[in-house]
Amino acid sequence: MKLLMKLLGVFFALILIITVGVAIFALTFNPNDHKDFIIQKVAEATGRTLTLEQDLSLTIFPTLGVVVNKASLSNPKEGFKAANMISFDRAEIGVNVLPLLNKKIEISTINLDKAVINLEVNKQGQENWVFDTPQKDSADADASSQDNKAESFSLNDFSVGELNVSNTVLNYSDAQSGQTVSLNPFNLSMKNLRNASDIPTQTDFTFKDGKDMNLEASISSTVNADMGTQVFALKKSDIKAKIKSKNAEPMSIEAKSDILAKLATQEISLDNLALAVNSLNLQGNAAVKNFAKPAITFNLRSDELDLNPFMVKSDASKQKDTQKKAAKETPIDLTFLKNLKLDGQFSTNMLKADKLELADFKADIGGPYGTLTLKDMSFKAFDGAFKGQGLVDGRNAVPAFTFKSEVIKANVADIITTYMGDDFVSGLLDAQLNINTQGRTNQALVNNLTGTTSFNLGQGVISKWALSKRLNQVLSFIKTGSLAETSDSEFKFTSAKATTNIANGVIRNDDLNVTGVGMDFLGNGFVNLAQQTVDYTLETKLGEGLLEKSSVRSVPIRVSGPLSAPSYKIQMTDVVKDKINETISTKANEYLESDKGKALKEKLDKSLGEGATEQLKNILPF
Repeated sequence: MKLLMKLLGVFFALILIITVGVAIFALTFNPNDHKDFIIQKVAEATGRTLTLEQDLSLTIFPTLGVVVNKASLSNPKEGFKAANMISFDRAEIGVNVLPLLNKKIEISTINLDKAVINLEVNKQGQENWVFDTPQKDSADADASSQDNKAESFSLNDFSVGELNVSNTVLNYSDAQSGQTVSLNPFNLSMKNLRNASDIPTQTDFTFKDGKDMNLEASISSTVNADMGTQVFALKKSDIKAKIKSKNAEPMSIEAKSDILAKLATQEISLDNLALAVNSLNLQGNAAVKNFAKPAITFNLRSDELDLNPFMVKSDASKQKDTQKKAAKETPIDLTFLKNLKLDGQFSTNMLKADKLELADFKADIGGPYGTLTLKDMSFKAFDGAFKGQGLVDGRNAVPAFTFKSEVIKANVADIITTYMGDDFVSGLLDAQLNINTQGRTNQALVNNLTGTTSFNLGQGVISKWALSKRLNQVLSFIKTGSLAETSDSEFKFTSAKATTNIANGVIRNDDLNVTGVGMDFLGNGFVNLAQQTVDYTLETKLGEGLLEKSSVRSVPIRVSGPLSAPSYKIQMTDVVKDKINETISTKANEYLESDKGKALKEKLDKSLGEGATEQLKNILPF
């Protein structure tokens, strides 16, 4: 955008130079009698060659005007690609005669058709719009200065009735940076040009960046420019644009706003802004201060903000490549924040991004230079409410991030279905998250992650998951002694809660407590985010109704391996020992209650003393 404004600024400067030059020329010369003289003087003044291919025509009264057909002004001889800096098929200017008697210049018309303007920066950094003017000695300079004072010119004494530029091409190239851009075609119409007055303006152009971006735009506005105070107002601006690029979806833009620019104090404000980009729409106000270190304030709202058309789409065939790229370390560069300050609010009834649909979204953003502070954020999603605050800090050599959030009664089944494709767990989630990290790469952010989390999940079901199958196997084993897989894929619970501590990218939990129907389980272990592994043990505990029916008090389930494909194994060693002891104990008691057993018991008691049998039973492991 800065380059576009620079391009247009240089263009208007050239128009002004041409206008004043042609006006003086029209007042002073019979053009066709002095073509050679004109060419010579232009060469002396600029070091360039002026070519006039056709005769010039002149009108005298009531408008003093000149028409120039087929003319060009050359580039410097060396270091620039284009032969000419400017060429055109037709240029026309008319000056009202009577106002000249009062030392006022009222130009009736300026028309420029089929012009080609080449603005270039060569490899040495020289700009072709800077002319080589002859040096003046000090005496000439003093005399010229006195003449200028005597013949001082006021912008209020200058006006243009109508300015028309049609079928024109503006090219810009920089040999140092390799950048090339163009406006092709460029059309402009302005009426009643006068300092600090309203000027109806219309323009349309096609902007090309020399690579793969193409911007077609039309702009209409009422421009009020006060050159003395450098205050520019664009009232009721209406902008329409279409952008095409190889690496992005086509964009259609419509914008309306009242724009006020105070260049002396480096301020721009946009009031009554209405912006539509494809399906995205924004309304509100925005302002910028300090162009070198922008301080941007805003208050924007949207009925519905759909970001999906602007997000990069990926297909299944590229998923593996994407995962490989994601595994590589990506640098985190926040240097742009050092010269940027944001302070504002944004709200929308619905924010859509990827699979997310966030209702009643509100965000309050602020913070000093070098930071991006999320003062407050709230939205509704998955039948629950979400709140959050955050900080992105780029003031130091190592970027730092902090985030806090709270989840209130969110539907876990909907969350898991959205991201994993099925409702493996259901229930209403209350959760808190408080994390921070720092690092120069994405992997460093994971390695340095620290903080705490907690959650409380009400009544729900674990289903369609390897874990739920293992839990039901445990229940079956306790009831029947068989480890055969059951057809039941659901495990119901009445509550689930846990807290975690995060240190150096490792999430540690020691207090998972799930109350189930017939069986509870506790959990402890860790998830290593840096290595993408898990090692977690679920310790099942018998619930009411089963505790008195089985000697098996606990059946551990170990979850371990890579996060992408963990294994779920029932740890049977101790369980089998308990089951064997239970079986032996049962058989021993049955034998002792039989006739032979009673006889054996009497012999033992007689030989070893009364109660010897009971003492032996207590000593034996069963």
